[in-house]
Amino acid sequence: MGALAPPVAADRADDLIGDLHDGDWQVRAEAAMALGEAGDERAVVPLIEALRDDVREVRLNAAWALGEIGDERATEPLAAALNDQVREVRCVVAIALGKIGDDRAVGPLKEALKEEDRDASEVSAEAQIKAEDPKLIEVENKTPDLQNSSGCPCVADLCDHCVVQLCFASTLVKLGRDEYIDRLTLALQGEDRFLRKEAVGALARIDDPRAVGPLLEALKDEEPWIRSEAAKALGEIGDERGVDPLIGALEDEDPWVRWATAKALGEIGDGRALLPLAVLASQDDDGGVREAAGRAIERIGFGYMEV
Repeated sequence: MGALAPPVAADRADDLIGDLHDGDWQVRAEAAMALGEAGDERAVVPLIEALRDDVREVRLNAAWALGEIGDERATEPLAAALNDQVREVRCVVAIALGKIGDDRAVGPLKEALKEEDRDASEVSAEAQIKAEDPKLIEVENKTPDLQNSSGCPCVADLCDHCVVQLCFASTLVKLGRDEYIDRLTLALQGEDRFLRKEAVGALARIDDPRAVGPLLEALKDEEPWIRSEAAKALGEIGDERGVDPLIGALEDEDPWVRWATAKALGEIGDGRALLPLAVLASQDDDGGVREAAGRAIERIGFGYMEV
């Protein structure tokens, strides 16, 4: 039966490639996403063309799809898309370049990061001027989100720039430019919780043992959703140094953290977690956590049986 699957998938890919030219942008966006999931290399050139679509959602999905397919023909077109006017697109483009892993992306990424730094500096300077304007004191007092983060005013535009910087830096690290890892670790120490979460995601993307130490620190973050993201990232990296701290996190007060931690321990597959997971599976107050712990036990057990 498996031998019959490729022709069916090929026919579907032909239809989806045709849908990239549909007059409805939603059809184009869905087609790009589906082509990325299919992984058909015949879609590479049509998806490259979709990087110039007028609708950002189509460009986003096309960039994501090219990263999933991983064909180096997309490197230069994606590098050119690092200059896209939409920051979300630039982020997805950078992540796609990291997945492809072509060194030709390094130069464009460095230049794009410099440009992002310049733009962020301008936004920061403008925000500082506004913050010092006496006329705005009353407004600022009513807007607690305008806090200092990593030494600069955290306004929406600046936060957006910082996220893009993290995407660019994580891809550069993934492509072997180790000097950019400080960008990721420093963001974990900032006051802005949103950027700390983004930094955790960036560290997970580099899939490097050097990310383990910073992620273990993030496992102690005051925000539960950052702790849960850190646990998830540690599971994805799979380094055994994370086992004991993750076992400790099984006692976290937040059920989402316990759920993510149990899942991460299952992915790492270390037998030291079996007994703590068994306790969680039988005693935790949350049904979802108990289920996650049970699945993790099964996964670790199967791993031991294979050995």
